[in-house]
Amino acid sequence: MGDTGSWERDLGAALHELKEKDLYRTRRVGTGPTGRYAVVEGRRCLSFCSNDYLGLANHPTVVSA
Repeated sequence: MGDTGSWERDLGAALHELKEKDLYRTRRVGTGPTGRYAVVEGRRCLSFCSNDYLGLANHPTVVSA
């Protein structure tokens, strides 16, 4: 079997380079129910990635169904 540590070193170097160039991305964690607005990192934001454009996902009838 070959050197299994070489890919780990290469990956570590690549990640370090991305961070140095300020190109490393981190996933933002959203909380709360799906809807027109989302809470991301404690801030209320308009959500453009939800298909709940009518705001019905949290309607009591839909939730109970």
